Amino acid sequence: MLETSYEKSPNIVSRKIAEETVLVPIRQTLGEEPAIFTLNEVGARIWELIDGKKSVREVCETVISEFEIDPHVAEKDLLGLLAQFKETGIIREK
Repeated sequence: MLETSYEKSPNIVSRKIAEETVLVPIRQTLGEEPAIFTLNEVGARIWELIDGKKSVREVCETVISEFEIDPHVAEKDLLGLLAQFKETGIIREK
């Protein structure tokens, strides 16, 4: 999983509001509940780093160096966040 790259769904727009980044779907299927995602500073940085080119490992290493987070905690939290993103369709495997 660490060598996988992800890209953002074209159906999501992001906006920075105060200290948070908000992700909003611009298209939904009939009957689908609207979902808005709010990201903190670390989550927002991860969102910025998802570009379809960087591997999960590269994203993790960047987050560790920029936020001085324990590597094991960073990897676990990153994989959890990416799983949520993937499950909700806001990212897809490249």
